[in-house]
Amino acid sequence: ETHMKISRRTVVKGIGAGIFSTTVTSVLANSAENKTPVSQDTLSVQIAHQWGNESIAAIIKNTSDHSTTITDINSVAAEYGRFNFESLTRNGPLTLSAGEEVHVPFTVMGTPVTPYGHFDNRLQKQLKKALKISTASRSTKVATAMGPKLV
Repeated sequence: ETHMKISRRTVVKGIGAGIFSTTVTSVLANSAENKTPVSQDTLSVQIAHQWGNESIAAIIKNTSDHSTTITDINSVAAEYGRFNFESLTRNGPLTLSAGEEVHVPFTVMGTPVTPYGHFDNRLQKQLKKALKISTASRSTKVATAMGPKLV
């Protein structure tokens, strides 16, 4: 009879521990699911060519549905020039409203042997590879468009 009481007691303890464990796991899972998601900052980068001349600029556009603050951005060198992106944050962080864009001209350094044509995507590939943008948000996504924008 004592053996039966211990067995029942052990079974009851086991069931109680199982219920407690399931409840804690469920509460933790629900609290993780109900956490407010961090808004992701999304930026697009596209090369703009002026029709009829060799003027080139990079356009950085805030494609988020909220303001985005760029805290750090590096310059990017290409075959015969560079985009001086760091000038954007030289005097502190730069905040772009939703849909706002900023243009950074390509500075030619030296004489181009083969200039970048309107549909040449060497600059886009270089930007995709080398451009690093930090924002005030913990999560930032930068998309580089391979097609040019003719202006």
